[in-house]
Amino acid sequence: MEVILYLSNQLVQAVEVKKKGRKIMARRVWQEEAPGGSIINGIITDEEAFLPFIKNFFSRNKIPSREVALVIGSSQFNHKVMEFPRLSDRELRKLIEREFAENKKEDILYSYYVLEKKGRKGMQKIMAAAVSKEFLLSYLELFRKAGIGLGSIDSETGSLVCQFSHSPEIQKQTCLVQVLDGQEVGSYLFDGGVYFYSQKNRLFRTETEEELAEELIAIQGKLSQFASAQKLQEPLEKFYICGQGAAVLKREKPELDCYHADKVVCPGRSMKKKPDFIYPAGILLQEEKGTSFLEQIKREQKKKKKQYERFMLCLPSLCVLVLVLAAAAGLGGSYYRNLEKLYQIQETMGNEELAEKKASYELSMTKVETMKVRIRDAQEAWEKLMSYPTFDASIWREITGSMGNGITVELKNFNRDSGVIGMNASAADPRQISGFIAALQEKDIFESVEYSGYTYADSTESYTIHVVCCLTEGAGR
Repeated sequence: MEVILYLSNQLVQAVEVKKKGRKIMARRVWQEEAPGGSIINGIITDEEAFLPFIKNFFSRNKIPSREVALVIGSSQFNHKVMEFPRLSDRELRKLIEREFAENKKEDILYSYYVLEKKGRKGMQKIMAAAVSKEFLLSYLELFRKAGIGLGSIDSETGSLVCQFSHSPEIQKQTCLVQVLDGQEVGSYLFDGGVYFYSQKNRLFRTETEEELAEELIAIQGKLSQFASAQKLQEPLEKFYICGQGAAVLKREKPELDCYHADKVVCPGRSMKKKPDFIYPAGILLQEEKGTSFLEQIKREQKKKKKQYERFMLCLPSLCVLVLVLAAAAGLGGSYYRNLEKLYQIQETMGNEELAEKKASYELSMTKVETMKVRIRDAQEAWEKLMSYPTFDASIWREITGSMGNGITVELKNFNRDSGVIGMNASAADPRQISGFIAALQEKDIFESVEYSGYTYADSTESYTIHVVCCLTEGAGR
């Protein structure tokens, strides 16, 4: 048995699974809602709230916490479909790295999944993924604090694509599968049963099934136009929905087709309550893929450890060599310096005026150097101080300037160390809030703008969303 944990937005789902042939048997499923605003788009925005939640989630449900497979739904993962000859993993990884050259960042990790092989020795179509090592290391540290060991880390897109690719409903079909996850929907386009393209959309109208269905159908229409321009094998005419709340939506809107995931992921007989959808199980169906992200991190750590051990073995010999050379150089240099000083002393011994001026000059130069050091230290301290962002009237004017009519903003908190501003935006129409967030994202003073799901208050007849803005370096100065 293996435990897979899925994180994306507020829904946290853990599954105990076992692979049986080309099917996944789900023995037990646990799922809960994470604290509001603690995780957005796969990014932990409030560790103080999320860390105790995930520890309690595992301990209370007695979920095995060793070698857990983590599946993250986040835009931090960058995916591309590529076509290459059949090469070794090392050669293929070099080609993939070139395809992601626009990242221009250090410490980027790459992996891939084989989608389709063409001919016995011909080309192959792969889905490549790139992600920052720093992003994955933050998760390793978080789960280390929670006492949970990770055996692998994969993206939600990679897991779902593998699950759908093995499904009889999807194979050899040109279709679109929409996966509901709270206030987000992921849309996955398949061309002849082979993954082609995907995107995620925020859902703004989720109060009723009718409004939700209208949004989904609107997204289907836009992707149909996109597909018609891509010269697919067949026209896009088949649409499926699945995920959280899909079954209820199907009952209210029979014209929407549900994807029957149990043909690939089968709930076990001992499962009392079946979930709407099992998100992360597809990673067990990845039959041919490149070196995993976590394995690459472990290899780098092992390599650095070996280099350190070799250095420590050579360190005593290097220290002895340095000491011998330093002693030899010191003796030779000392001899010539002392000889030169002796000549200088002999020349100046009889000149009292010259000796007095020299002493005065040396004292003045010491004072000048001391003042230079103090001025440099003061300049460095001032530059460091001015690099920290601050929240002042100019920042508030930028925020209020982005507000449209009918929007109210309540400042909740500001962390001066990290430059993070937390606030609540409220309006009667969620589209006004969407415009406010878009205006904030265009401001140069914000490095990033993240937001959580909507809440509706009957008393004020308005929608509220929690917005987290991170100021850029030196903002407000």
